Amino acid sequence: MSLLTESGVNPEGKPFVVLTHDDDPPGPWQFTPQQARDFAGVLMAAAEAALHDAAFVVWMQGPPLSLTLEQAAHILSEQRQYRADLDG
Repeated sequence: MSLLTESGVNPEGKPFVVLTHDDDPPGPWQFTPQQARDFAGVLMAAAEAALHDAAFVVWMQGPPLSLTLEQAAHILSEQRQYRADLDG
């Protein structure tokens, strides 16, 4: 799947950003510039979390812990909950 973005201006002079993809619906989605920035921030945070999660799980599977994938995934889940609880 490819994601495509396009900027635009509506008839009232308001800016917008459209996000589309080459698959079937849902989409396209239209955002205000601020909504697009917020969405980009969420995507960046998710990308960083994915890298951290993968590194953490792979590390737990190696020595000295040598956990199974299921055990590592359970600990990752517990860590996520702990982190969420810290946010309040």
